[in-house]
Amino acid sequence: MTQNDVNRLEDYLRHEANKYLLDADVTPDERREVLEWVKSGNSVYCNPWYLYDDGGHSMDYITAMRTVPDLATADWY
Repeated sequence: MTQNDVNRLEDYLRHEANKYLLDADVTPDERREVLEWVKSGNSVYCNPWYLYDDGGHSMDYITAMRTVPDLATADWY
């Protein structure tokens, strides 16, 4: 990847994050975490926990982040 490609990708991810955060009802902490995720070169439409919805699609970052505590306390028996 050239530096120009990297710059274009970073611009795209920032634009994607801004649109995502405008459309989402998020707390300041969630907003900060999303921006850190994007700053690391990731899309808001994927998540570091590799969580998927019932349809088999990757959960967006906020949905996955809100799901993790439920999974941690779930009764798996």
